[in-house]
Order: sequence, then C-alpha cells, then structure tokens
Amino acid sequence: MDEYCYEEAESSTRRRARYWLDLDAYRPCCYAHGSLRGSLSSYWEGRYPFHLSHLNWRRRLKFTNRPGEWASGILKRAIPVLSILLLLTLGLAAWTLESPPILSIQSADALRNSIFSSARNVVTRSITDGAGSYLLAFGFDVPDVALPMGSRIQFRIYAALLAQHIASPFARGISLSLDGLSLFIDNAEDSAVKVVTQTGSNLVTYELQSPNTNLTLGLHKLFVHLVFSTIDVNYIGYSRGSSGIVPLSGNLTISQ
Repeated sequence: MDEYCYEEAESSTRRRARYWLDLDAYRPCCYAHGSLRGSLSSYWEGRYPFHLSHLNWRRRLKFTNRPGEWASGILKRAIPVLSILLLLTLGLAAWTLESPPILSIQSADALRNSIFSSARNVVTRSITDGAGSYLLAFGFDVPDVALPMGSRIQFRIYAALLAQHIASPFARGISLSLDGLSLFIDNAEDSAVKVVTQTGSNLVTYELQSPNTNLTLGLHKLFVHLVFSTIDVNYIGYSRGSSGIVPLSGNLTISQ
C-alpha cells in the first residue's frame, strides 16, 4: 500500500510538472516534496536538456514585472551617448564661429574706386584647391614722393578676389592666411619691419609698419616676398587649402 501511494504521488507530480513546463517554460510549477525531489529532478533532466535552476525565470521577467527598472536602464545607457553628441555639436559650432570672413568678388570698377587703386605694382595669381579655383590680385602701395631720411612710414599690400569657381557643395567661399612676408631694401632684408593683417569682406590688407628709412639719399629698390594660403570656409568649420607665392616690387626715394 505504501509503495502504491508513493508511485501514485510520484506519477501525479510528474504529470503536473510536465503540464506546467509545456504551458510556460519560464514558470515551472513544482509541488514535489521530500524524497520525490530527487527522482523528479532526474526525470526533468531526461525530459528536457536543461535543469530548472537554469531557467531563472524571475530574473528573465524582471523588466516585465518592474517597468521602472527598464526605463532607468535605458536612461543610463543613453546619457553617455547624449553627452558625446552634445560635445560634438558644441565643438562644431565653435569651429564654425571661428571661421574667417569670406572674400567677395571685386569687379574692375570696384577696385578702381577703392584704396586698391593706390597700388603701384599689381600681380595676379590663379590658385586651385579642393574646394574650387580662384583668381586673386595683390597690389603693393608705396609712397610715390620723396621722403626725408628717417621718416616713419608704412607700406601696404592689398589682396582682392577677382573671380572664383566653387566645386565643393560644402564650401561657402575662401579667405586668405598669411604664411610669411619679407621686405628687402636694395637686396638687404629689413628684419625689423612689423606686419599687421586686416581682413575685410572686400580686401585683405597687410601693413608693413616702420620700415627702415635711414638710407642714403636717392632711389632705393624694394622687394616683397609674400607667401599665402587659401582658407576654405565651409558651412560647418573651415580648412586650409593651397599655398602660393607672390613677388612684389617698388621704389623708394630718400631726400634731405
């Protein structure tokens, strides 16, 4: 009788466990008690290739049972990504705000009616970079009258954009960057001269301040070696383009 009750209880428990496992693999309902646990566990391991302890169904269903934890986990993952995107946006905005002013195209009439017309020596340069091709004009403005020895004067160099063809859809225009400028008086470099750049939308002006005028009386030859680069100003940020060299010359007369 005892053996029959034992077998009947074990069979009933197995049927009940099989029913709940087939119904929902994540929610096994086991009523095994006492010594039946060992044989029931052995049956399940033969019936299914995994042990019930591996299901860990409570942990699998914790997001369903606790939606607040699910939202908190998503927020924790999103904060680092949003922080990186914010830093990139601020960096691009600052980069764009620091872009130099764009040169506008100047016609021949506009140059004749501007300070560019005072230049005694004019040189044009064609240059091409990744954003397009450009035609630039450089003018060297020096006094056309005799100056007393030791006078404080300044020379000016003007740069203007005559024509452009923009090939890049990201570029808005160009600006100029001065890479180097040297002044030579009678083939001797004047290393004490100071160069100041003024950039506008129409012209770029390079002022050569306080050149040496303690020279002998008479006519002196001036020569300027100018190195520049184009700056491609884009809708977002800017980049350096191509470089060019411009030679300019003039005369300076020293009197008593």
